[in-house]
Amino acid sequence: MTAQAIKVQTVRALCQLYDVDESKAGYLAKLAKESNERGWWTAYRETVPDWFRQYIGLEADALDLWTYEPEYVPGLLQSADYVRAAMRTNQPNMSSDEIERQVLLRRERQERLDGDHPPRLHFYINEAVIRRTVGEREVWRGQLEHLLESSKLDHVELRIVPFSAGSHPGMSGAFVMMQFPEEADPAFVYIEHERGAI
Repeated sequence: MTAQAIKVQTVRALCQLYDVDESKAGYLAKLAKESNERGWWTAYRETVPDWFRQYIGLEADALDLWTYEPEYVPGLLQSADYVRAAMRTNQPNMSSDEIERQVLLRRERQERLDGDHPPRLHFYINEAVIRRTVGEREVWRGQLEHLLESSKLDHVELRIVPFSAGSHPGMSGAFVMMQFPEEADPAFVYIEHERGAI
């Protein structure tokens, strides 16, 4: 017996028959469309470690993502020039070609999360992120403008956690929580560390 992907039209018809709400129907149609495709992120196997490729696959399937970032602009909100500047600082031995692969990866992640039925993206970033200049003045100005434009999208919520908030649980580090359509609560939390991720 061979497996066969379900057609998007069939998914849409079944969702209509069973009165599935539009956001879930869109998500299921997206899964049907992608079910016969090889994971797009495998093209970046030389660029990112296995643990991050697994995360990217889950990120693409999520209905909601909540991100807290204390040090950097979250990857899904980074401009290309910001990526380049941050990589040059954090990975001084990285070649220009490797840096450009990182830029392409982020751009592709951003495009996939901004399609017809994007997930709801909730970003909480520490005030330090918007006060610390990364790259040249024009690079930083461009990144701030990109944040402002992104915050105007219907599916994006961007909040700054001010210094005046004082001590809070997120101070231990960055994390992402994901919720999938079939789950009532966030399914898991993703945390990076020096040797990988949990």
